[in-house]
Amino acid sequence: MITEMTGGCNCEGVRYRTTGEPVAAAHCQCRTCQRETGTGHSSHVVVPAATVTIEGEVREYRTRSDSGAATIRGFCPVCGSSLLFRTSSWPEMLFLTAGTLDDPGRFAPTLVVFTAHAQPWDAMDPALHHFPGMPHADG
Repeated sequence: MITEMTGGCNCEGVRYRTTGEPVAAAHCQCRTCQRETGTGHSSHVVVPAATVTIEGEVREYRTRSDSGAATIRGFCPVCGSSLLFRTSSWPEMLFLTAGTLDDPGRFAPTLVVFTAHAQPWDAMDPALHHFPGMPHADG
């Protein structure tokens, strides 16, 4: 099934579109995501990178995730909106920042990762699957 989702940054200088079926929707509580968002977690829809088209300039910077994986984060160089990231752990996937979706109500999280780094003031839905680190694709 093909699922189209669109989104972009706050100033609308960057737009993206994906026709990929989401493979995951997650909240991440790692320290890198906390620093990037200035909150307790980030929220992402994970889609196959090959299904995403981007219009406009996306500036990137590299970090290391709490698992040690290389992470490349993309943001709008004009308004600073965090748009996406890629990781060496799942190189064929792109993590779209849920709040940048044109219809953020389509974000339906099923899991929370890096709960070992959760802040006590950032309550998470207990009905979601929780993982102290990043679960592996092979279980």
